[in-house]
Amino acid sequence: MKRWTHVTMNLLMALLLCAALNPIARAVENTNGENVGDVTAAIQKLREKSDDAMQKADEKAQKAHEKQQQKLEKAQQKLERLQVELERKVKDSEERAEILAQIQSDLDLDLDLDIPNIHVAIPPVPPVSPPHLGHVADHFKGELVKDVVFKRFEASGDLPVQIESSFSSIVIEPTDANRISVEIVKQAGAKTREEAQKLIEKFDVTVEKKEAVLVGVQFKNQNEKMENSFMHCEIHIEAPASTTLRINNQFGDVEINKMKGASDVKNQFGGTRLSETAGDLNAFVQYGPLEIDNHDGALKAGAGFGEMKINVSGADPVNVTSSYGRADIFLHSAEAQLDGSFSFGDAHVVVPRNFSGRVEASSSFGEVNAIGFDSLQSKKEMFSQTLQGSVGQGAGSIKVKGSYGPVNIELADK
Repeated sequence: MKRWTHVTMNLLMALLLCAALNPIARAVENTNGENVGDVTAAIQKLREKSDDAMQKADEKAQKAHEKQQQKLEKAQQKLERLQVELERKVKDSEERAEILAQIQSDLDLDLDLDIPNIHVAIPPVPPVSPPHLGHVADHFKGELVKDVVFKRFEASGDLPVQIESSFSSIVIEPTDANRISVEIVKQAGAKTREEAQKLIEKFDVTVEKKEAVLVGVQFKNQNEKMENSFMHCEIHIEAPASTTLRINNQFGDVEINKMKGASDVKNQFGGTRLSETAGDLNAFVQYGPLEIDNHDGALKAGAGFGEMKINVSGADPVNVTSSYGRADIFLHSAEAQLDGSFSFGDAHVVVPRNFSGRVEASSSFGEVNAIGFDSLQSKKEMFSQTLQGSVGQGAGSIKVKGSYGPVNIELADK
């Protein structure tokens, strides 16, 4: 390119010189030694024209060179992109071949397999949970009827409380008195007072003392429910804090405050909240949130189709399962014991800054993240990730398994 540019410039200069020599020669012949000044001026003018022509030729050649250089650079960039794309496709092809080879090796089959379709489980759509029926009465347009059942028993020895109920919300609180009080408020609403009264009579309520204080609330002939109507019971119980509780409820909230005895709680289609409890606790809910705040004691908890939030103060074993909902677990003991299984939802576990013990976490089709830990080792495989290691020499143990969702384990700031 540069060679041809120089040849072109030399030819141009030769032509300019030839064109200029004729008028100079004629001027010299005509002057015969006279008018030398005119000749000098002509030569000077010629030099100026020559310099100007050379400058323009240089500029033109420089622009042509720059334009050609730009084209070459674009072509080089395009070539590099094509090369990167080719390398990526080759790498993907090699990875696919390796995956197929591994699958065939694992299955010990000699098959001409295509890329396998990975089956990702899709969570079923849960039934729609009804609203808190106890609040419907506040906005119901129609006739309302209420009826109250109240009974009180002496709490002789370790007298448990057992509840089997539906269409009910339950509140249980401690009392310093050595007695168990049960109050049930039945509510029904309909277009007329007569229809509401018929509904409230369909409640089958039992409160009696046998081997335990037995509380039962059922609704007879549910298929005969009237249009534009509702029915609900509010169960309020006061008992010594050490009372053992066994609860099985549907279609309503359950709230337990400051009870210290063993508790077994099952609830469907409603929220469940336990606050400042102690002792062995089993709590399993479906289609509603579960919150356990400041529990001290062994804990087994499960939630399906609802959020879970658990705050545990002691070092007793904690076993939790959660599916189709977010789970937040807060542990406050340096030797906390957690065994958790989570699926189709985010899992977030927070341990205290002074935690000392073993950490093992894994997830299939989901990430595992450790926040604030330095000594944990991470390993990734095709569809899973594991993270494990020890923090100090304590007896603490965190074992968490997740599937189809991320698992996060974090050291608390304080």
